[in-house]
Amino acid sequence: MLHMKMDRATITSVSIRNFRSIASTDVNLSRLTVFVGRNGTGKSNFLQAIRFLADAVGSESLEVALERAYGLNSIVPTTSRIKGQKCPDVSVGVDICFDSGVSAAYRLIVGSNDQSTPIVRNEYAKVTANDGRVHHFTVAEGTLGERSAELKFLEHIASDRLALPVAMTVNPEFKRLTAALGGFDVYDYRLDKLSASQAVPPGERGGLNDDSSNLAVCLWHLKQTDPHRFDRINTYLARMLDGVTVDVQLINSGVVMSFPTMVSDDGKGSFPVAPFLVSDGTLRMTAALTALFQSSTRNGVGSLMGLEEPEAAVHPAVLPIFLDAMVEASAFRQILVSTHSPDLIDHAELSAENIRIVERRNGNTLITPVDDISKETVQERLYTLGELLRLNQLSGATPS
Repeated sequence: MLHMKMDRATITSVSIRNFRSIASTDVNLSRLTVFVGRNGTGKSNFLQAIRFLADAVGSESLEVALERAYGLNSIVPTTSRIKGQKCPDVSVGVDICFDSGVSAAYRLIVGSNDQSTPIVRNEYAKVTANDGRVHHFTVAEGTLGERSAELKFLEHIASDRLALPVAMTVNPEFKRLTAALGGFDVYDYRLDKLSASQAVPPGERGGLNDDSSNLAVCLWHLKQTDPHRFDRINTYLARMLDGVTVDVQLINSGVVMSFPTMVSDDGKGSFPVAPFLVSDGTLRMTAALTALFQSSTRNGVGSLMGLEEPEAAVHPAVLPIFLDAMVEASAFRQILVSTHSPDLIDHAELSAENIRIVERRNGNTLITPVDDISKETVQERLYTLGELLRLNQLSGATPS
C-alpha cells in the first residue's frame, strides 16, 4: 500500500452548464467515483468538461483548451448547433477541499463576442486559508471586479486569457488552487504506438500521455524516480496476468519495453517478450495501471484523473483486482471512472455512495446519485449493485 504525506486536494463537487449534452448538472464526488450508464448517455462529456477546465487553467488561455476540445462550437449543446441558435455560454465550476482544511472554489464561464470570437465571460476564484483569510477575485470580460488586496494592481486582462495564472504569481494560495486543477487527464490507449522504442524527450517529467503513446518512457521514468510505484504496477499486473510483468530498459537513447514471462514451474526461468508479441489486453492493462500509479501527469502533480470504461482493457475475471488497484491509487489520486460493467461495481470497497447514474433524457444528460429504493435493495442484500445493473433496475434519484 502506498502512503503519501501531502496536502491532498479533493474536488467535492462539479457544476456544469451547457457543455455538449449536459445542459445543467451539479455532481458531488468522492475519492473514487464511478459513473454508470449506457453508451451515449454522456459519461465522457462529464469527464471532458473537467478536462476542458484543467486545460484552460494549465495553458493560461482559451486557445489551447478550445483547440484540444475542437473549438467552441464542439463543446456547446448539440441542440443549439442543430437549430442554428446563438451559442450559449459554457460554464464549469468546482469546489475543492484540502486535507489541511483549506477550501477553494473556481468557476469559468466561456462565451463569444459579437465577432463570434471565444472569450472568458466570467472567472471566479476563492480560497479560504487555514487562518480564515479569504483570497478571491472575479473577472467579467477582461475587467477585474471584487478582489483581494494583493490583486489590486491588476485591473484588466485580455478577454481570452485567465486571471488565475497571474494571481498565483503573487499569492501561494492561488498557486495551490492552480495545482489542484491542473494535470487532469482522461486516458485512452493507442496500441499502435506502444511497440517501438521510444526516445526520451528533453526535460521529460514522466507523465503519461492521454493516449498512452509514451507508455515505455513513462514507465522508465517511474522506475528511475519511484521504484516502489513501479513495483506496485508489476504486483497487480502479475496478479491479473498469471505472473506476467513489465520491464523497461534504456538502449541507445531509446526506451524499450518488454514483458518478462515465466517459462518454468519454479518461477525462476523467464524470457522477455516484445510488446508486439503480447495481447492487446496486456498492453491496455499495463497502460491503465501506469495511469493509476504514475507519480506525475504531463501537466503537473495530477491530483485527479479519469478512466473511461476500464472494462475494455481488463478481462471480467480480473476486474476485481483492477478495482483493488483503483482503491489503492485513490489514496493519493482522486479517480473518476466511467463504466457500464456490472462486474466492476460489484466490489467490497464500492458502495452506492461511490456510484453516479448517468442517463439521457430528451437529448440531455442527467447525472444523479443512486436512488433510495436501489440503496435499500442492496442494504437488505436482496441484490448487489451489479445485479441491479444487469436487470436494468439500478436507478438514479429524481433530480430536484
